[in-house]
Amino acid sequence: MRKLNIALSVVVGGFFLYLAFRNVNFSDVSACFRQANYLLVIPTLALIYFYCMVRAYRWGFIYRPGAVPSYAHRFSAILIGIMANNVLPAKLGEIARAFVIGKKDGIGIGRSFGTIILERVFDFIALIFTLIVIAILNPIERKMILDSGSRSAFIFTIGGFVAILVALFLLKFFTEFFVKVAKAIIGVFSKKFSEKTGELLISFAEGLKPLDDPVNALKIIGVSVFLWSIQGVIAWLLLLAFSVNIGFLSSWFVVVVMILGCVLPPSPAGIGTTQLVAVLILSAYGVKSAPALGFSIMYNFLGVAFLTTLGWYYMVKESIKFSEMIVADGKESK
Repeated sequence: MRKLNIALSVVVGGFFLYLAFRNVNFSDVSACFRQANYLLVIPTLALIYFYCMVRAYRWGFIYRPGAVPSYAHRFSAILIGIMANNVLPAKLGEIARAFVIGKKDGIGIGRSFGTIILERVFDFIALIFTLIVIAILNPIERKMILDSGSRSAFIFTIGGFVAILVALFLLKFFTEFFVKVAKAIIGVFSKKFSEKTGELLISFAEGLKPLDDPVNALKIIGVSVFLWSIQGVIAWLLLLAFSVNIGFLSSWFVVVVMILGCVLPPSPAGIGTTQLVAVLILSAYGVKSAPALGFSIMYNFLGVAFLTTLGWYYMVKESIKFSEMIVADGKESK
Protein backbone atom coordinates (compact mmCIF):
# COMPACT_ATOMS: atom_id res chain seq x y z
CA MET A 1 0.00 0.00 0.00
CA ARG A 2 2.87 2.35 0.85
CA LYS A 3 4.45 1.77 -2.57
CA LEU A 4 1.14 2.63 -4.23
CA ASN A 5 0.93 5.86 -2.20
CA ILE A 6 4.46 6.82 -3.22
CA ALA A 7 3.80 6.08 -6.90
CA LEU A 8 0.50 8.00 -6.85
CA SER A 9 2.02 11.03 -5.14
CA VAL A 10 4.94 11.20 -7.59
CA VAL A 11 2.59 10.93 -10.57
CA VAL A 12 0.27 13.59 -9.16
CA GLY A 13 3.13 15.97 -8.35
CA GLY A 14 4.71 15.46 -11.78
CA PHE A 15 1.42 15.99 -13.61
CA PHE A 16 0.70 19.21 -11.73
CA LEU A 17 4.22 20.47 -12.40
CA TYR A 18 3.61 19.84 -16.10
CA LEU A 19 0.35 21.81 -15.97
CA ALA A 20 2.02 24.69 -14.13
CA PHE A 21 4.98 24.95 -16.54
CA ARG A 22 3.45 23.93 -19.86
CA ASN A 23 2.88 27.47 -21.20
CA VAL A 24 5.82 29.12 -19.46
CA ASN A 25 9.18 30.14 -20.88
CA PHE A 26 11.90 28.82 -18.54
CA SER A 27 14.10 31.83 -19.29
CA ASP A 28 11.39 34.09 -17.83
CA VAL A 29 11.35 32.08 -14.59
CA SER A 30 15.15 32.16 -14.49
CA ALA A 31 15.08 35.95 -14.93
CA CYS A 32 12.71 36.26 -11.96
CA PHE A 33 15.22 34.41 -9.77
CA ARG A 34 18.10 36.59 -10.97
CA GLN A 35 16.16 39.76 -10.16
CA ALA A 36 14.70 38.55 -6.83
CA ASN A 37 15.45 40.39 -3.58
CA TYR A 38 17.07 37.66 -1.48
CA LEU A 39 17.44 39.93 1.55
CA LEU A 40 13.75 39.28 2.22
CA VAL A 41 14.50 35.58 2.60
CA ILE A 42 16.28 36.18 5.93
CA PRO A 43 13.22 37.39 7.88
CA THR A 44 11.21 34.70 6.10
CA LEU A 45 13.45 31.97 7.54
CA ALA A 46 13.08 33.50 11.00
CA LEU A 47 9.29 33.51 10.61
CA ILE A 48 9.25 29.87 9.47
CA TYR A 49 11.16 28.89 12.61
CA PHE A 50 8.86 31.05 14.77
CA TYR A 51 5.84 29.41 13.12
CA CYS A 52 7.09 25.98 14.25
CA MET A 53 7.64 27.32 17.76
CA VAL A 54 4.04 28.56 17.94
CA ARG A 55 2.74 25.23 16.59
CA ALA A 56 4.56 23.43 19.41
CA TYR A 57 3.04 25.88 21.90
CA ARG A 58 -0.47 25.25 20.55
CA TRP A 59 -0.01 21.48 20.61
CA GLY A 60 0.31 21.69 24.39
CA PHE A 61 -3.23 23.08 24.65
CA ILE A 62 -4.54 20.25 22.45
CA TYR A 63 -3.13 17.61 24.84
CA ARG A 64 -5.03 19.04 27.80
CA PRO A 65 -6.49 18.04 30.23
CA GLY A 66 -4.37 14.86 30.18
CA ALA A 67 -0.62 14.48 30.30
CA VAL A 68 1.18 17.09 28.18
CA PRO A 69 4.55 16.27 26.57
CA SER A 70 7.39 18.72 27.25
CA TYR A 71 7.64 21.74 24.97
CA ALA A 72 11.10 20.63 23.79
CA HIS A 73 9.78 17.24 22.70
CA ARG A 74 6.72 18.77 21.03
CA PHE A 75 8.95 21.14 19.09
CA SER A 76 11.30 18.33 18.06
CA ALA A 77 8.37 16.10 17.04
CA ILE A 78 6.86 18.83 14.85
CA LEU A 79 10.13 19.43 12.98
CA ILE A 80 10.79 15.70 12.60
CA GLY A 81 7.23 15.25 11.34
CA ILE A 82 7.61 18.05 8.80
CA MET A 83 10.88 16.51 7.63
CA ALA A 84 9.16 13.13 7.20
CA ASN A 85 6.27 14.75 5.32
CA ASN A 86 8.80 16.42 3.01
CA VAL A 87 10.50 13.16 2.05
CA LEU A 88 7.55 10.78 2.30
CA PRO A 89 4.09 10.92 0.63
CA ALA A 90 0.57 10.82 2.06
CA LYS A 91 1.30 12.86 5.21
CA LEU A 92 3.18 9.95 6.85
CA GLY A 93 5.03 12.52 8.94
CA GLU A 94 2.00 12.72 11.22
CA ILE A 95 2.65 9.14 12.33
CA ALA A 96 6.28 10.15 12.86
CA ARG A 97 5.18 12.99 15.16
CA ALA A 98 3.08 10.65 17.27
CA PHE A 99 5.92 8.11 17.38
CA VAL A 100 8.44 10.69 18.64
CA ILE A 101 6.12 11.80 21.46
CA GLY A 102 5.44 8.18 22.35
CA LYS A 103 9.14 7.37 22.57
CA LYS A 104 10.19 10.53 24.45
CA ASP A 105 7.19 11.05 26.78
CA GLY A 106 5.51 7.63 26.86
CA ILE A 107 2.20 8.88 25.45
CA GLY A 108 0.44 6.35 23.22
CA ILE A 109 0.56 6.84 19.46
CA GLY A 110 -3.24 6.58 19.27
CA ARG A 111 -3.78 9.48 21.68
CA SER A 112 -1.09 11.61 20.05
CA PHE A 113 -2.47 10.89 16.61
CA GLY A 114 -5.90 11.93 17.92
CA THR A 115 -4.47 15.31 18.98
CA ILE A 116 -2.89 15.71 15.52
CA ILE A 117 -6.24 15.09 13.81
CA LEU A 118 -7.87 17.54 16.21
CA GLU A 119 -5.09 20.01 15.39
CA ARG A 120 -6.11 19.76 11.73
CA VAL A 121 -9.75 20.39 12.67
CA PHE A 122 -8.80 23.57 14.55
CA ASP A 123 -6.58 24.57 11.61
CA PHE A 124 -9.57 24.27 9.32
CA ILE A 125 -11.84 26.25 11.65
CA ALA A 126 -9.22 29.01 11.75
CA LEU A 127 -8.78 28.78 7.97
CA ILE A 128 -12.50 29.30 7.35
CA PHE A 129 -12.50 32.21 9.81
CA THR A 130 -9.48 33.69 8.01
CA LEU A 131 -11.15 33.39 4.60
CA ILE A 132 -14.30 35.06 5.90
CA VAL A 133 -12.36 37.95 7.48
CA ILE A 134 -10.33 38.54 4.30
CA ALA A 135 -13.48 38.34 2.16
CA ILE A 136 -15.17 40.95 4.36
CA LEU A 137 -12.19 43.32 4.21
CA ASN A 138 -11.14 42.84 0.57
CA PRO A 139 -13.64 42.93 -2.32
CA ILE A 140 -11.45 40.99 -4.79
CA GLU A 141 -11.28 37.94 -2.53
CA ARG A 142 -14.98 38.26 -1.75
CA LYS A 143 -15.70 38.15 -5.47
CA MET A 144 -13.48 35.06 -5.89
CA ILE A 145 -15.30 33.14 -3.15
CA LEU A 146 -18.74 34.12 -4.43
CA ASP A 147 -17.85 33.21 -8.04
CA SER A 148 -19.91 30.23 -9.24
CA GLY A 149 -16.95 27.87 -9.72
CA SER A 150 -15.18 28.86 -6.51
CA ARG A 151 -18.45 28.77 -4.59
CA SER A 152 -18.99 25.12 -5.54
CA ALA A 153 -15.48 24.18 -4.37
CA PHE A 154 -15.98 26.18 -1.18
CA ILE A 155 -19.32 24.47 -0.43
CA PHE A 156 -17.78 21.04 -1.17
CA THR A 157 -14.92 21.78 1.23
CA ILE A 158 -17.28 22.95 3.96
CA GLY A 159 -19.43 19.85 3.41
CA GLY A 160 -16.45 17.55 3.88
CA PHE A 161 -15.42 19.46 6.97
CA VAL A 162 -18.92 19.17 8.47
CA ALA A 163 -18.84 15.41 7.83
CA ILE A 164 -15.55 15.16 9.73
CA LEU A 165 -16.99 17.23 12.60
CA VAL A 166 -20.01 14.91 12.81
CA ALA A 167 -17.73 11.85 12.93
CA LEU A 168 -15.62 13.47 15.65
CA PHE A 169 -18.76 14.42 17.61
CA LEU A 170 -20.03 10.83 17.49
CA LEU A 171 -16.64 9.44 18.49
CA LYS A 172 -16.30 11.94 21.33
CA PHE A 173 -19.76 11.72 22.90
CA PHE A 174 -20.91 8.28 21.72
CA THR A 175 -17.59 6.46 21.78
CA GLU A 176 -18.93 3.00 22.61
CA PHE A 177 -21.62 3.16 19.91
CA PHE A 178 -19.22 4.58 17.29
CA VAL A 179 -16.58 1.92 18.01
CA LYS A 180 -19.17 -0.86 17.92
CA VAL A 181 -20.48 0.24 14.51
CA ALA A 182 -16.95 0.69 13.10
CA LYS A 183 -15.89 -2.75 14.33
CA ALA A 184 -19.02 -4.36 12.89
CA ILE A 185 -18.41 -2.83 9.46
CA ILE A 186 -14.69 -3.65 9.36
CA GLY A 187 -15.31 -7.09 10.89
CA VAL A 188 -17.06 -8.13 7.69
CA PHE A 189 -13.64 -8.01 6.00
CA SER A 190 -11.21 -8.78 8.85
CA LYS A 191 -11.86 -9.77 12.46
CA LYS A 192 -8.26 -9.03 13.49
CA PHE A 193 -8.25 -5.59 11.89
CA SER A 194 -11.67 -4.91 13.45
CA GLU A 195 -10.27 -5.42 16.97
CA LYS A 196 -7.22 -3.29 16.18
CA THR A 197 -9.46 -0.51 14.83
CA GLY A 198 -11.56 -0.59 18.00
CA GLU A 199 -8.47 -0.15 20.18
CA LEU A 200 -7.19 2.73 18.04
CA LEU A 201 -10.57 4.52 18.05
CA ILE A 202 -10.82 4.31 21.84
CA SER A 203 -7.28 5.68 22.16
CA PHE A 204 -8.08 8.30 19.51
CA ALA A 205 -11.16 9.40 21.49
CA GLU A 206 -8.82 10.18 24.40
CA GLY A 207 -7.18 12.78 22.17
CA LEU A 208 -10.47 14.66 21.85
CA LYS A 209 -10.60 15.72 25.51
CA PRO A 210 -9.73 19.38 24.75
CA LEU A 211 -13.29 19.68 23.42
CA ASP A 212 -14.51 19.32 27.02
CA ASP A 213 -13.17 22.79 27.88
CA PRO A 214 -14.63 25.61 25.72
CA VAL A 215 -12.08 28.15 27.02
CA ASN A 216 -9.19 25.88 26.06
CA ALA A 217 -10.79 25.29 22.65
CA LEU A 218 -11.05 29.07 22.07
CA LYS A 219 -7.37 29.46 22.96
CA ILE A 220 -6.48 26.83 20.37
CA ILE A 221 -8.57 28.61 17.72
CA GLY A 222 -6.96 31.96 18.59
CA VAL A 223 -3.44 30.56 18.27
CA SER A 224 -4.46 28.80 15.04
CA VAL A 225 -5.59 32.10 13.50
CA PHE A 226 -2.26 33.62 14.58
CA LEU A 227 -0.44 30.75 12.84
CA TRP A 228 -2.30 31.49 9.60
CA SER A 229 -1.34 35.16 9.92
CA ILE A 230 2.34 34.16 10.19
CA GLN A 231 1.90 32.21 6.97
CA GLY A 232 0.40 35.35 5.45
CA VAL A 233 3.46 37.43 6.35
CA ILE A 234 5.75 34.73 4.93
CA ALA A 235 3.85 34.74 1.63
CA TRP A 236 3.78 38.55 1.55
CA LEU A 237 7.57 38.78 1.99
CA LEU A 238 8.31 36.13 -0.63
CA LEU A 239 5.92 37.73 -3.11
CA LEU A 240 7.66 41.08 -2.56
CA ALA A 241 10.99 39.31 -3.13
CA PHE A 242 9.73 38.50 -6.64
CA SER A 243 8.37 42.03 -7.18
CA VAL A 244 4.74 40.97 -6.69
CA ASN A 245 2.92 43.48 -4.50
CA ILE A 246 -0.72 42.51 -4.09
CA GLY A 247 -0.98 43.62 -0.45
CA PHE A 248 -0.80 41.70 2.80
CA LEU A 249 -4.43 40.53 2.96
CA SER A 250 -4.30 39.22 -0.60
CA SER A 251 -0.97 37.51 0.09
CA TRP A 252 -2.57 35.91 3.15
CA PHE A 253 -5.47 34.71 0.99
CA VAL A 254 -3.07 33.29 -1.63
CA VAL A 255 -1.12 31.19 0.88
CA VAL A 256 -4.31 29.92 2.52
CA VAL A 257 -5.61 28.73 -0.86
CA MET A 258 -2.20 27.22 -1.71
CA ILE A 259 -2.08 25.24 1.53
CA LEU A 260 -5.69 24.17 1.16
CA GLY A 261 -4.97 23.05 -2.41
CA CYS A 262 -2.13 20.82 -1.17
CA VAL A 263 -4.33 18.82 1.19
CA LEU A 264 -5.59 16.51 -1.56
CA PRO A 265 -4.28 14.91 -3.64
CA PRO A 266 -1.01 14.41 -1.73
CA SER A 267 2.45 14.92 -3.21
CA PRO A 268 5.84 15.02 -1.43
CA ALA A 269 6.21 18.49 0.17
CA GLY A 270 3.31 19.68 -2.01
CA ILE A 271 5.66 20.03 -5.00
CA GLY A 272 3.68 20.40 -8.20
CA THR A 273 0.41 21.11 -6.42
CA THR A 274 1.84 24.30 -4.89
CA GLN A 275 3.09 25.55 -8.26
CA LEU A 276 -0.18 24.92 -10.09
CA VAL A 277 -2.36 26.48 -7.38
CA ALA A 278 -0.03 29.51 -7.13
CA VAL A 279 -0.17 30.11 -10.87
CA LEU A 280 -3.97 29.80 -10.93
CA ILE A 281 -4.72 31.96 -7.89
CA LEU A 282 -2.18 34.69 -8.67
CA SER A 283 -3.47 34.96 -12.24
CA ALA A 284 -6.66 36.38 -10.70
CA TYR A 285 -4.54 39.32 -9.48
CA GLY A 286 -3.00 39.82 -12.91
CA VAL A 287 0.31 38.22 -11.93
CA LYS A 288 2.10 36.44 -14.77
CA SER A 289 3.05 32.77 -14.51
CA ALA A 290 6.84 33.34 -14.30
CA PRO A 291 6.88 35.37 -11.03
CA ALA A 292 4.09 33.17 -9.64
CA LEU A 293 6.26 30.12 -10.27
CA GLY A 294 9.32 31.86 -8.86
CA PHE A 295 7.42 32.65 -5.66
CA SER A 296 5.97 29.12 -5.33
CA ILE A 297 9.32 27.44 -6.00
CA MET A 298 11.03 29.59 -3.36
CA TYR A 299 8.15 28.91 -0.94
CA ASN A 300 8.59 25.16 -1.51
CA PHE A 301 12.38 25.34 -1.38
CA LEU A 302 12.47 27.11 1.98
CA GLY A 303 9.91 24.72 3.44
CA VAL A 304 11.75 21.67 2.14
CA ALA A 305 15.42 22.65 2.49
CA PHE A 306 15.27 24.63 5.75
CA LEU A 307 12.71 22.54 7.63
CA THR A 308 14.01 19.20 6.38
CA THR A 309 17.49 20.15 7.56
CA LEU A 310 16.13 21.17 10.96
CA GLY A 311 14.08 17.96 11.11
CA TRP A 312 17.13 15.79 10.47
CA TYR A 313 19.06 17.74 13.12
CA TYR A 314 16.37 17.21 15.76
CA MET A 315 15.97 13.55 14.76
CA VAL A 316 19.66 13.01 15.51
CA LYS A 317 19.43 15.17 18.66
CA GLU A 318 16.54 13.09 20.01
CA SER A 319 18.25 9.79 19.01
CA ILE A 320 15.39 8.86 16.68
CA LYS A 321 16.08 6.53 13.78
CA PHE A 322 14.28 7.03 10.48
CA SER A 323 13.77 3.26 10.20
CA GLU A 324 11.91 3.27 13.54
CA MET A 325 9.38 5.78 12.21
CA ILE A 326 8.84 3.73 9.04
CA VAL A 327 8.19 0.64 11.17
CA ALA A 328 5.79 2.63 13.37
CA ASP A 329 3.89 3.74 10.26
CA GLY A 330 3.69 0.14 9.08
CA LYS A 331 2.30 -1.00 12.44
CA GLU A 332 -0.20 1.85 12.47
CA SER A 333 -1.39 0.94 8.97
CA LYS A 334 -2.03 -2.73 9.76
